[in-house]
Amino acid sequence: MPLPEEVLSARRALAEEILTTVPSAVAAAARHREAISAVIGVGVGAAVPGRQPAGDLVLRVYVTDAHAARKVPPRFNGLPVRVELVGEAWAALAPALPVRRLTPGRPVAGGVSIGHGCGDTGTLGCLVRDDREEGVYILSNNHVLARCNQATPGDTIVQPGPADGGQVPADVLAEPDRWVDITFGGHQLNRVDAALARVGSNQVGRSVCPFISPDRGDTRSP
Repeated sequence: MPLPEEVLSARRALAEEILTTVPSAVAAAARHREAISAVIGVGVGAAVPGRQPAGDLVLRVYVTDAHAARKVPPRFNGLPVRVELVGEAWAALAPALPVRRLTPGRPVAGGVSIGHGCGDTGTLGCLVRDDREEGVYILSNNHVLARCNQATPGDTIVQPGPADGGQVPADVLAEPDRWVDITFGGHQLNRVDAALARVGSNQVGRSVCPFISPDRGDTRSP
């Protein structure tokens, strides 16, 4: 179901306002680079049970620490705003990733290697639930799970992905379910590269696979 235009407009307006004003206000008061707060994203999400009516939508603002959170308004354009405290995202070179990211195992964690049994290899993003269908899915890219719109019923997703040694049927994890088609050719506008694959609820965990930061030498979660 598409999001209401008024919700999308509010998200765009809040993002335009807050992504510029909040970091600069906090940065002015910070003494060290490590102390600088940042708003790193604005999105739309479901209401929190017990705080807003079930089915309502809220604007979600993602910040790296509590200083930025205090600058975020509780409501914007008539919509409630929920602040999510998240860590910074760290990029990692492939050679720095631990071997267990590529090792078959259940339940698997977000960040591990997966791929279509006859296609590309990529990364498992996260676990997704569809309350309307009581389904459990994994989220990744169209080109990883759906072979660039070419997936068919009965196809399989393996973990690790084919390029990392995954094989059918020994390493089958899920089946492609739905995806947003990618439009090829010319200057076509593609807003997302996303797909879902249906998986058993005991096959995927809630954790994230850690990795070794190449510039710091410590373990962090992406």
